[in-house]
Amino acid sequence: VFSMHPYYAKETPGEWQGEGAERLGLVGPVDQLQLAKLLDGKLPNGERIHTTFNAETNKRRMGLDMTFSAPKSVSMQALVAGDKNVTLAHDRAVAKAMHHVEKLAQARRKVQGKFLRERTGNMVIGKFRHEMSRGKDPQLHTHAVIMNMTQRADGKWRALFNDDIFKVQHEVDAM
Repeated sequence: VFSMHPYYAKETPGEWQGEGAERLGLVGPVDQLQLAKLLDGKLPNGERIHTTFNAETNKRRMGLDMTFSAPKSVSMQALVAGDKNVTLAHDRAVAKAMHHVEKLAQARRKVQGKFLRERTGNMVIGKFRHEMSRGKDPQLHTHAVIMNMTQRADGKWRALFNDDIFKVQHEVDAM
């Protein structure tokens, strides 16, 4: 999916969210070149972080895509009837849900030979709102692309440990 990253900005440039994004100076519209570098594990300062590698699939995890789709009736009111307040409410709901998800961010840390999880509470998120399904039907939805990185308390950027995020996926969808 991430090799097709221009898909995300096909309708709008997207916008950054997250404490991690702010720490990296990423605010406002998403720059596609910057997005590609982050997905590749390259920080704006040129540093490269170690990303999660899955030996079974022989692939690196570049990020996560959490997609938030409005119900069909909401999409129709927002897109066909042109109710901008409904679109803004969708945007606020996605931002709130991602703020909740960000609190769950963790990184691993090695202490005395043992790996421990550290709650970091920061993520780098690129949000992209789309108004059409791939089948060209009105469908208000937002892709929240979470980069596979978070900053630990010691200031080091590491791969995101995301088990807790998957545990609350239904809860986040409900938000």
